[in-house]
Amino acid sequence: MANDVEENPGPIIYDVVDPTKTICADFSQGNIKKFRQNAGKQCLAMSLTAIIYNYITNANTWDSTVLNSILCAGNNLYSFISNFVNKSYLLLTDVPEMVSVFDGIYCMQYGDPFAGDLFMANTALPYYSIENALNNLFMETHLNYQHCMLTIGSNTVAIFKTCEGTFKVFDSHSRDLYGIPHPFGKCILASVDSIESLVIYFQSTVPPSNETPFEVKGEYRKAKRASETETGKQTRLENAWEYQKTKQALETEDEKQTRLKNAREYRKAKRASETAHEKQTRLENASEYRKAKQASETENVRNYEKRKRGQETGIEKQTIVASANPNKRKRLCASTQILNQQDYLNKFDIEKDGSIHEQSWAKNNINKFSKSIEFFINQCTICQEAWPLNSKPRSPDCYICSRCARDTKSPRKFSHENAMIPSPVPTELQNLTQVEEMLIARALPIMRVYIKPGGQRGYSGHCVNLPQNVKELASSLPRYPKDLSVIIVKVKGKDNSFRDVSMRRKKVHNALLWLVQNNPHYAELEINEDALNCLPENGIPADLMIVETENEIISNDDVMSDLGPPTENPSEDIVYNNSTDMNSFLPVGEQQEQEIEA
Repeated sequence: MANDVEENPGPIIYDVVDPTKTICADFSQGNIKKFRQNAGKQCLAMSLTAIIYNYITNANTWDSTVLNSILCAGNNLYSFISNFVNKSYLLLTDVPEMVSVFDGIYCMQYGDPFAGDLFMANTALPYYSIENALNNLFMETHLNYQHCMLTIGSNTVAIFKTCEGTFKVFDSHSRDLYGIPHPFGKCILASVDSIESLVIYFQSTVPPSNETPFEVKGEYRKAKRASETETGKQTRLENAWEYQKTKQALETEDEKQTRLKNAREYRKAKRASETAHEKQTRLENASEYRKAKQASETENVRNYEKRKRGQETGIEKQTIVASANPNKRKRLCASTQILNQQDYLNKFDIEKDGSIHEQSWAKNNINKFSKSIEFFINQCTICQEAWPLNSKPRSPDCYICSRCARDTKSPRKFSHENAMIPSPVPTELQNLTQVEEMLIARALPIMRVYIKPGGQRGYSGHCVNLPQNVKELASSLPRYPKDLSVIIVKVKGKDNSFRDVSMRRKKVHNALLWLVQNNPHYAELEINEDALNCLPENGIPADLMIVETENEIISNDDVMSDLGPPTENPSEDIVYNNSTDMNSFLPVGEQQEQEIEA
């Protein structure tokens, strides 16, 4: 037997490129007559121009005329960038973020580059193999690029990912139909089926050497057509749709099945990585599309569909049901193949079956739990209160809460017409301590009760209620500190009073002045200058009632407020907001329109 049998070299360039699908321009970037001193140096600018033009017209529709115009526009772009950065040979770091080309201004954004050696077999960070770099760009769901620029040595090409999952390679250098360098070649747009084929393509078209460095950078945000008119946009979308329909009409059954399979896998991967907000947006858009479609249907179309269903024979109905049953059975079979919760917990083989959070039943339970605690905050247009709802109302801008909807009186109890919309707390009344509020209040309530958004009641203030015999409102303020119902408890021999009983004379004076000027209940109030002068500038008055004890006192800073039983919505447990509410009741009116009732 002969011992000189060659090993199979594997796929080569002629196996991965179909020359019948390659589009050629009439020249290349090295045409000296056409590009003069720029010839042979514009590949990066031309690749960037090709990416931008792919947003205008899908690369599947390009021909030699389009490639010619891209080369000319790219040459002009090269002249501008080269003069701006003062370089003859451009790098990927020189590409601009704002590009003016094809009568439009486009905003480009780029990802982090991947670099390595073209013939490196495995990734050794920080350097990547060409296959891993392209997989990271085009296949990772969190990146999911559609375009990139690849520089090998000093040559740059553009790569596009099509909606069918295949790839287009734009190369402005002198190439033949297979992408191999040729002295009489032209600029080409080649088609490649997969990333593995892309690796073979580049490794076959670049001669190997000791070092063949590459750098690839993805473009991940769609360019903005700043100057595109609405008519131009509509025309572009119509042309793209017509091309898509024509292409699908000519495809074979195998091509159709491949396209549908790729589309299903793409949708599945995209939905698996989407956030809850993105999912909600997608479902809302789908719902709006269905509603718009139903609204645009004419009566004749609906009647036609009804007549068509009514004229179906029994055999036709059975055929429709039979075609739907296989998909249903397929889904059921797929669900039965997955380990149920009890079997998984009994077996509990993480290496074989994966972690708990990866199981379908666990994901389903997590999704159910997340959905059960989700709610939408909507503000009632009548009472201005925010209410948590399990579902989004049809008209959020016109939402009316159930309480106001049940109110049939005119004006409604909690409406603006009934002077029930409180104004923001003015600056003079913000950040008052409890004792300062007691000094300027005409009546001294012990606590106040809130109706929380979920319907429960919360309270703030003191925890012990003592009866008070309030016969009339105070006519002279501020009160003397000794008249306040405040008892300071302190440890014997220690000066450990708390900030809640501190007083600021200027703060109290400013608050009283504002109330007298703006609140009708304080209009005839007399400001007691003697009592005001008895207050400290910033401290604790000496004539407050003090009780000394031997026990340690727990500071209020270390004690959490009693907010009542917990609710499903954490924000409901917040009784009041210090920036907008006060610790006790003070009748406050709007500056422009005074309230009639406190």
